[in-house]
Amino acid sequence: MTMPRDAVKPATLGGRVTRASDAAPIRNAVVVVAADRTVPAEGRSLKSVRTSEDGRWSVGEVVPGNYILTVNAIGFSPATRELLDVAAGEQRDGIDAALSNGGVLVTGAITTEKQEPIGSAEVTAHRDGGGSYFVATSGKDGRYELSLGSGNYQLAITHDDYRRTWKNISVGDVAVTANFTLVRGGVIRGHVVARDTGSPVANATVTGLGGRDISTAQTDSNGTFILHSLHDGAITIDARATGYASVTPTVVDLDNAEHLDNVEVKVDPASSILGRVVAKDDTTRGISGVAVSAMKWEARPWRAQGVSDAAGNFEIAGLVPGQYVLSADRRGMIFGGGVQVDVVDADVTGVTIEMRAGVNLSGRVEPPLVAQVAIARVGDDILANDKDAVSIATARTESDATGAFMLRDVPAGEFEISAMATDGKSGKVTVTVNGGDQSGLAIPLSPRASMSGRVIDSNGKPVAGMYVVNYRTDVPLVIRMRRDGIHRGAITAADGSFRIVGLDAGAWLLSVDDPNGISDARTLEVELSDGAERTGITLTVQASDEQIRGTVLGPDRKPVIGAEVRAMREVPGKDRQQYVPRRNSVRTNETGSFVIDKLRAGTYTLIAEGLRGSSKASISGVKTGDSPTITLAPLSSLTINVTEQGAPSGKARVTCWGPAGNLGLDADTDGSHTFDDVAQGEYRCDAVGDKGTAHATIVVREEPATLTMILEPYGSLTGIAVDVQTDKPVARISVVGHGSGAETDADGRFTLERVPAGPGRLLLMPKDQIGIGYDQHRYTAIAGQRVDLGRLQVVPPRNGDVGTFGLGLEVRGDTVIVTRVRPTSPAERAGIKIGDSIAGIDGKSVAALGAPRTHRLLASEAVGVGQTVEVLLASGLRTTMTAIKW
Repeated sequence: MTMPRDAVKPATLGGRVTRASDAAPIRNAVVVVAADRTVPAEGRSLKSVRTSEDGRWSVGEVVPGNYILTVNAIGFSPATRELLDVAAGEQRDGIDAALSNGGVLVTGAITTEKQEPIGSAEVTAHRDGGGSYFVATSGKDGRYELSLGSGNYQLAITHDDYRRTWKNISVGDVAVTANFTLVRGGVIRGHVVARDTGSPVANATVTGLGGRDISTAQTDSNGTFILHSLHDGAITIDARATGYASVTPTVVDLDNAEHLDNVEVKVDPASSILGRVVAKDDTTRGISGVAVSAMKWEARPWRAQGVSDAAGNFEIAGLVPGQYVLSADRRGMIFGGGVQVDVVDADVTGVTIEMRAGVNLSGRVEPPLVAQVAIARVGDDILANDKDAVSIATARTESDATGAFMLRDVPAGEFEISAMATDGKSGKVTVTVNGGDQSGLAIPLSPRASMSGRVIDSNGKPVAGMYVVNYRTDVPLVIRMRRDGIHRGAITAADGSFRIVGLDAGAWLLSVDDPNGISDARTLEVELSDGAERTGITLTVQASDEQIRGTVLGPDRKPVIGAEVRAMREVPGKDRQQYVPRRNSVRTNETGSFVIDKLRAGTYTLIAEGLRGSSKASISGVKTGDSPTITLAPLSSLTINVTEQGAPSGKARVTCWGPAGNLGLDADTDGSHTFDDVAQGEYRCDAVGDKGTAHATIVVREEPATLTMILEPYGSLTGIAVDVQTDKPVARISVVGHGSGAETDADGRFTLERVPAGPGRLLLMPKDQIGIGYDQHRYTAIAGQRVDLGRLQVVPPRNGDVGTFGLGLEVRGDTVIVTRVRPTSPAERAGIKIGDSIAGIDGKSVAALGAPRTHRLLASEAVGVGQTVEVLLASGLRTTMTAIKW
């Protein structure tokens, strides 16, 4: 039997920070030790410290694992280095850093809503693409300072007494000012108690979730905990410890940043997964320091973690019943995946995790510059079930000032190593990994194209903190999705300006991504030549300068003080509306009035909730500028009984959508479930069981409501996929229906089981080929019967590597128009010109094939190298093209 690991003794790290020019000590430099995924979540907080007069620093209570060390001092360029394999109880000194003059000053003020300064707030800057964290602390005057290198950052502000907030900034060559206004947060104090014994539970990890914000804490020897920086509203509290876990979460309500005391969180007996991490090539050899995680995706996602000891033994404690997927992470090792464990009502022992050694690739970028360095697998099926996808995505780094880099834990295969410096100089090399480490790799950097401009709102005002994203439109989707791991794009500065560098020649589509919601920006296509610098681009987003004023009344028709009101934007054509972020919720004043500002013009659903969730109401169709009155109604309950053939069903999943959002929960195994604290209004409910489905609608009033849902048996579908041009059966076509999937066999035949009765749509697409698109076929499934759909036409899978005719096409109604012809391409040599209309392919007319299929048959995603087609143009020209490799 595999034994659980003992308590791990923490490590201590230390070193000295000096000037690179003369080795003089740097006082008050901020040193940050940030853990990677190999450290359990409860030990993964950032640890920061300032250097003393002699430049020395020391950080204790470091959990074993791998870390990133960053050093930041005003007037100096920041520094970053890896700290690998920090061992239990290790006393590691001599972790020194020499800083060079430079850096860009980022400063600002942190204040309350009354403009009072907030001291001791922690400011954390996280750089896009670098994985590095830099930290500063506000002084008594509320001001902070950071010295950062060029790049895009997210600044996050944390303070125990205030809610967490953040904003995006872009750092270039000039100083940046970023001010923050913090809102008071709530605090929950309580204790974790074992339900079966009534005893306090020590060393439990406690998590409080409210909206999108999470607060965590550890219980002390008396089982007590404190959760800080909480939002108003319902807070869901879970606790987990060895032998115990929250089977049912504890839910409490916070109002007006209050402090709640004596909250009792009861936990029930829980299980552990125990096992051993071993080397794949020698299963007798245990591997230490591996972070083994267990994830359960059900109504409530559940994640827990343990770290293997010196013999490779691990324990993941505090697990509720369910099916868990295990993953493992350690520098120098690669996990192949595929381990699932079912936890029922006892510990699961004897689990084996196999890991294999990865390869390190080292070299330099030339000329020597700080650059992002990452890898991407070479080949067309890079996204198709790649068991090493996580290792590839995380094998990224940054070269130092001398250009030196090291990519760690690279799996076997052929890869492109890409590099991009902050000024956009880029390059790549191809390597084949099939054995030991490789060194001496050289990546030559050369200038690339760039785009710059401004983002403004519909009133012409600059918009800061917006993501400007881009992607190629003139390459096959399979190549577009072959990400090289390099972070491009930009964040707009205070004047709305942006600059995107490191771009190849081609057609690029620009759009704006608002971190607070939908951007409503028009996209813009930009054509770039080699090394070109395109300037003066303007992207416009809808202004956020509208508001909704209103009043909240109680069930007694009197104004309600302190009611929470939030807005969710109504998106046309979508059943479920999109929420404006929770931080935009407001409280009613002493007259019951509220104002929600900084809204985009449009129509919203407003949701109002009384103090402590005692009442709730919603109102739809509210336009910006309106002054609605919302009358709260007492909460009710909804009991749903799911039956089949006149008897209660077995396990069924019941989900209801109503006026206050999604109420999705698992029904009880006896076929009945009661939703408590339900807002009054109309609900649309779905039930999915082992033997069928049901759909129903009910209006909930003040009195408890009951809905009976009768499961209708599943049907099944069968058919044959055939080539749209040859009518021959096509194998390896993925067929996807409503909640069901299958794959065609060698004869093109498929059968879909467990198809809900009623109309639906099948999607048929080549298996394991990205971007080739899909064919759609409508069906009507009959309960308890098998329906034969006959022969279904599809575009067949591509043969060989991705090819291209060098065409850009657009479907316009029933026609297919040529919108782009690449120079020297097969299309140009065939005499095809921009504006031509495709009339047929290989003897079949567009009318017979359909315009969408015609487009797909000529698109690069579906074309293999060497494939020849005959094309008929509307002008009468009949010509042939042979695809070449991209």
